[in-house]
Amino acid sequence: MRSVIALVARIVAGLQADGSLIDITGVVPRNRVREPVTSSASGGGVGSNGPVAQQGVSVGVTILSLKRDDNAPEPSLVFEVRLTNVGRESLEFPTDPNLADFEPESASTPYAYVSAHLYVVLDLNQRGTAVLPGVLFYGSKQVTDTLKLLGPGQSIQIRARTRLKPVNANSMPKVTANLPAKVELLLQQSSVTQNNGALHEESRQISIQIVSNSINVSP
Repeated sequence: MRSVIALVARIVAGLQADGSLIDITGVVPRNRVREPVTSSASGGGVGSNGPVAQQGVSVGVTILSLKRDDNAPEPSLVFEVRLTNVGRESLEFPTDPNLADFEPESASTPYAYVSAHLYVVLDLNQRGTAVLPGVLFYGSKQVTDTLKLLGPGQSIQIRARTRLKPVNANSMPKVTANLPAKVELLLQQSSVTQNNGALHEESRQISIQIVSNSINVSP
């Protein structure tokens, strides 16, 4: 595996030695070369409104700031969140924004990784909600320094940028100051294998309990 590349990516992303902050606002994630042809998914619910989570696995998502950036090449929001393990069990959180770091040299070599999807949900009042694409982090025990172990009570901060282009609507919402918003978290375990010459990806949603807050977009 490309552990050296992953280490460089970690430094570029601004992950400090104590794991206090990951800043990827200026990082363009590198995707894998070979996308799976087929995929399947399974797993329980995630989030405060989902089914009962696995016992002891709970994450607090605290939004520290959320601000529109009009100086970016395309309209975007910059957000910073603190993720805290508020459960009773330790949690390994993925920290590498580059999925390319987990793809083996040979297509016949199977691989697996954990992913964390952080995405912003804007409350548009009577117009419903707008779900922004957010950011993804990946991790694996086979790729050095891509998993951060969070014991009970420990936390990590993430600063990232998301495009103002909702995935659940065709038009871009008008984002003004004081617009309520929250950040959601989705964890998945994925594995990629080759079957009859074609790549297949199987993903399983990791059930966790999410405790999150809501703040207004800053001007």
